[in-house]
Amino acid sequence: MTDSWDFYFCHVDDALASIYLNLGIHERAPEPGRPCLFWVWLQMLEPQPDGLSSSQEFERLVAIEDALTAALTPSGALLVGRSTTQGRREFYYYAPSADGLQAVVDRSLRAFRGYRAETGAKHDPQWSQYFDFLYPAPAQQRQIDNRRTIEAIEKEGDTLVTPRPVSHFLYFPTTEARTGFLDTISPEGFRVVPGSLSTHSDQPRPYGVQLERSDPVDWESMNRITGLLTEAASPFEGDYDGWEAEVVKPPSTG
Repeated sequence: MTDSWDFYFCHVDDALASIYLNLGIHERAPEPGRPCLFWVWLQMLEPQPDGLSSSQEFERLVAIEDALTAALTPSGALLVGRSTTQGRREFYYYAPSADGLQAVVDRSLRAFRGYRAETGAKHDPQWSQYFDFLYPAPAQQRQIDNRRTIEAIEKEGDTLVTPRPVSHFLYFPTTEARTGFLDTISPEGFRVVPGSLSTHSDQPRPYGVQLERSDPVDWESMNRITGLLTEAASPFEGDYDGWEAEVVKPPSTG
């Protein structure tokens, strides 16, 4: 099983939440041998005003997670993700059963003075908590993809704020749908890259297009732009498939 952990922000019950999960288990879930959802809700001692975790408490929370997971793993419990919101950190495990897990948690927390946790379990053979709560919706997956691309560009010394040609890739079920989308998005200043009206007959959305526009590639800009394109493609059953841009480094002062 491949581990691929990542995070995104969203709102849960109208409160800001940070979701951190193992995306890598998606293709193999649910596991028949782990039909029981077991959760540990830990009250944080020094949360931020917005309910998320603070830098002051970071190391302790990491140590608690490591201790819980190490103690629960011998029972077959698998950590699939966590949610941080409203001053608490919620850990979600799937296990063969919940027998004895409460006692394991109680023993693990004795080393962490002041921390209280609420635990619970339910039969969840379809792993609905993982798929319906933890796993990102398309807009949230786009947030993750944007951050990954931006971080890769930033590592090359790019300050992200200089506008440069940014390519966007989209796919549609019919040529008519693609044309309708292009007519809709035309006022936004994107140009169709010559030769990019492609056809891939083996794909569910075989009719592709590559758009280009000059933009900065900072977090706020790219979330806004990719959201715009995704929403514009939706009525035409289009699929937004990401973006790419060249690295632009600041001029050397040496």
